[in-house]
Amino acid sequence: MSGPVSDVPSNYRMNLNGDGDSVTYSKHQFKQGAASGADGYDPFVRGRCPVGVRTIEARDAVRDRLFPCEIWYPAAAHQAGRDLAPDTWDSFAVPRSDVLRSETAVRDAAAQPGTYPLIMFSHPSGTHRRTATFLCTHLSSHGYVVAALDHSEVVTAELASRDRETDEQKAERVNAVIGSRVPDTRFLLDHLLTSAALDPETHVEPTRIGIVGHSSGAGRRLPHRRWTRASGPWWHSRRPEVPGRSQGFFR
Repeated sequence: MSGPVSDVPSNYRMNLNGDGDSVTYSKHQFKQGAASGADGYDPFVRGRCPVGVRTIEARDAVRDRLFPCEIWYPAAAHQAGRDLAPDTWDSFAVPRSDVLRSETAVRDAAAQPGTYPLIMFSHPSGTHRRTATFLCTHLSSHGYVVAALDHSEVVTAELASRDRETDEQKAERVNAVIGSRVPDTRFLLDHLLTSAALDPETHVEPTRIGIVGHSSGAGRRLPHRRWTRASGPWWHSRRPEVPGRSQGFFR
């Protein structure tokens, strides 16, 4: 097995405002969080919170599915700097591969007590919950709890692609995969709001919730009228020049 590969691109480009504007900066700037001023806030550089990460499993009893879930969160203050040091980065194996990747977070670090806004990440089809660790750790460094699960097509054998599928069988399977996306995400939201997924003194704020995704993870139907736990309108952010590719919904 090869050594860990950093999840931070050598030149990291982010688009967060949905209008096509983007910023490119170096790997050094990403890790060090270059400030825009003494007290300035720049969403494109790493935030001030050290980042922890942990894996949980959540069972959907209604559909009889067990979902591996990843949670990134602001870590306790004494973890500062450890999430930026290669020796203490978390590492994980890419599914169906012998490649080890690393992420700028500390595995199972103690969480900083408090109540935090929640962002859920929905991965593209054919990938997994850790596809965008560079983004999830970045958001968490700015004071968000970020959560992602392996969607149903990853954890459910009958939704996986099969050899010698007929066109009719493939169409039926793809429709089932698409149809599972909203229930998957709604299940994760309900689980995080009703269980102690983090430390007893660390919570998510039920009225401050966002969803980000890429490709099939960026479906327009994610904000669903059945999501009644949090009040207030949703606003939608997307890159207009790439319809359906990269979207987010926020309260």
